[in-house]
Amino acid sequence: MFKAHERPSYDKLQLNKRNEKPSARPNCARPLTKLAMVALNWHNRQLQYGISHLPVHLLPELLRTALLNDQASAVVTMVANWPFPTLRFADILNSQQLEVFEDELSSLCYYIVDGLASRTPMCRLTCLDLTDILLQASFVRQIIQMWPLLSLKKPQLKPKNLAKIVTRTAGLDEIKLSYEIIPKVLKERMGQDLMQFPRNRIKLPEGERLEVKLSDAHFTTSNLFFLDYMITNCLRDYTPLYVTVSNLHIKSDFCDGNLLTDSLAPFVVFKGQQSKLLDGLSLHQLEEGVFFLVLPDLQCFTHLRSLDIADCNIYLQEGVTRRRRSTRTLLCETFQCFTSLCRLNLSFNFLIGCLGEVLESLRMPLEYLSIRGCDVNDSDLVSLGESKHAASLRELNMSKLCHFSIYDNDRISPGNILKVVKNFPQMTLLNLAQNHLSDTNVKDFSCDTLIHMTRLKGLDISGNILALDSQVELARACARVPSMQWLRLTCMNSTLNDAMFLHNLELGNMEDVGGKLRNEMKSLGRDDIVVDVVRLSFAILVDLVDFFD
Repeated sequence: MFKAHERPSYDKLQLNKRNEKPSARPNCARPLTKLAMVALNWHNRQLQYGISHLPVHLLPELLRTALLNDQASAVVTMVANWPFPTLRFADILNSQQLEVFEDELSSLCYYIVDGLASRTPMCRLTCLDLTDILLQASFVRQIIQMWPLLSLKKPQLKPKNLAKIVTRTAGLDEIKLSYEIIPKVLKERMGQDLMQFPRNRIKLPEGERLEVKLSDAHFTTSNLFFLDYMITNCLRDYTPLYVTVSNLHIKSDFCDGNLLTDSLAPFVVFKGQQSKLLDGLSLHQLEEGVFFLVLPDLQCFTHLRSLDIADCNIYLQEGVTRRRRSTRTLLCETFQCFTSLCRLNLSFNFLIGCLGEVLESLRMPLEYLSIRGCDVNDSDLVSLGESKHAASLRELNMSKLCHFSIYDNDRISPGNILKVVKNFPQMTLLNLAQNHLSDTNVKDFSCDTLIHMTRLKGLDISGNILALDSQVELARACARVPSMQWLRLTCMNSTLNDAMFLHNLELGNMEDVGGKLRNEMKSLGRDDIVVDVVRLSFAILVDLVDFFD
């Protein structure tokens, strides 16, 4: 299952890929072109000549060869002489090859800044696109903290002058942050080793600018990285090199001191942030009251496509009292500002009786919705099924909705969860884990609903204790769905072993259950569906991931 800020192509999604690596054919010769590229990459002078004379369609392949063979000098030379306006690594390397950027021991990421610093007149680069790559956290910090400063000329590197530009752009005049903290941060950055050597300076032709695109930047209350991002944003129109981040992630950590002040500190990243450039926003584990304090600041980000506000202590209640009505109104008015929002995560918030009102305030039909672990009731499920989003939803996470409630009238019936599913004709991924579903519920669901979900590719029903015959019937129903590719469920036979799963990993039962279900599907002509049988303890691990992620 995906997260709110991710952008999967549901129509092209393939969940049943085989993990088997193709066996290497003996005595398989490498193409002569590949060998020639490897050899050329070892000779910088010839490589630079080749970049200007080789057919342009070979240059991405030449750079790919250098990246995969760890040819550092070739990467530097290619970046320094790149003849196209845009360099996007996600288009040059496939998803597996992009893992070279994730290795903490690799210096590959830092070859890129060397290439920018060695820029030649042949280079036409105006956009370095690093999106859709899982970059090292240290490399992301270096890009945001240092690269814009490296593009400035020496006379421009005056902390006090830069601090004035930042405070004026951010509207932070006459406070301690503007006249003490920001100049101190800038002075520390300019004192780093990277700034001390002229050869590290990124020199762009007069009047030209370079945009560096990143997918994600993560901020917490436990470090001051959010100040670096604010400074970079506020200097955006001043530095020849500027950084654009698509998705911002803010999370509250446990910390000492003034709890409210510390919790609000990371939100200075919004100062100087150009609203049209922000594509996704994730706010996690905010302290009580913080979310509603920052809501007015979110209303300017009208182009948001994804919003993740899981576990933000959002507490909405039905009723006409001034406090209850004002809280709901503030949230709904903010949602109405988002003209492009199509992916929303509301997990682990209190929304009893209010989900329909929240969904109605959204201006665009959703393709992704997560209400995992939310406090909702049966009327909320009815509102979801009747909403304008029902016809467009491609991924829905309704896991862990049937949890304990001190009020009997607030408990959700597991059967009602399964009944509402029939209202989503475009559903591709569905998560119903940990909902105390009974054998009767699942059998009715398999016969009456599942076989009619013609677009469904993945179903997670783990964490529900089901008898083997119910699992078999579910598997047979999945086999009758032409688009089905992946099924996850829990093996009940291993329940007693789960208490000691760290000491006794007996996987036999799970393998037997998985084999039986696959055989049932195979008897119906479907051997392409992946069956993932997990222990009941897996649900506990999922909850831990929710907490620490």
